[in-house]
Amino acid sequence: MSIINDGGPAFPAYDDDGDYSIGMSLRDYIAIHAKSDDIIEYLGPLYTAENRAKAKYKYADDMIKARKNGN
Repeated sequence: MSIINDGGPAFPAYDDDGDYSIGMSLRDYIAIHAKSDDIIEYLGPLYTAENRAKAKYKYADDMIKARKNGN
């Protein structure tokens, strides 16, 4: 089983002790904001809600990978 790089926290909030609560991950943020035009190549043959969600997360994974590689 591989560990998914979620990009870390999208909006870290620090408390008085200097610890932060993660909240939404960057992966979640990208997936939520992915437009249909962005994910069309990731969609399978069936355009279902589940396939659309999976496509958005595949898109987010590629965006995080490109960010890590400096693209």
